[in-house]
Amino acid sequence: MRAVDHVVLAIIEVDGRYALQWRDDKPGIAAPGMWSLFGGAVEDDEATHDAILREIHEELRIAGRRCDHVVSFDAPRRDWPPTRYSVFAVDLTAEWPSHTLTEGRAARVFEYEKIADLPVPPLVRAVLHVYHHRLSPDIVRDIAFD
Repeated sequence: MRAVDHVVLAIIEVDGRYALQWRDDKPGIAAPGMWSLFGGAVEDDEATHDAILREIHEELRIAGRRCDHVVSFDAPRRDWPPTRYSVFAVDLTAEWPSHTLTEGRAARVFEYEKIADLPVPPLVRAVLHVYHHRLSPDIVRDIAFD
C-alpha cells in the first residue's frame, strides 16, 4: 500500500440512510473486507471537490453534482505518514437506483442504527456519528483517534 497525502470521503445519503461500500478483502488497500465510505486519494493538483466527484463517478458511475464540504482534518495512519482527510456529503436519492458499482464487493444503503453492527473502520464510524447527530465536525479527529 502506498502512502497517500490526501484522501476524500463521501457521506452519501439515500432517503435518509447512508450508502456504504463493502471493500474488497485483499492486501494493499485501506480497510479490506470492511464497510466504508466511498472515496479515495486526491490526485496531484486536483481540488478536493473535483476529487470527490471523480471518485463517486469512478466507483458508482454517478455523474457529478454539488457535494457539501463537511470537515477536513489531519490524521495519523498506522505505519504511514499523517494523511489529510476531506469529507463531503451529498444526497443521491434520485441517482442511487441507476448506480453501477465498479469497485468493491457491494454497495448497500443502511439506516444509521444498523451500521453499529457492521465492520466499519473507526474513522468512518466517527465521521458518520458526528454527521448523523449533527455534532461539531471539529471533533471527528478526537473521536476517531482517541
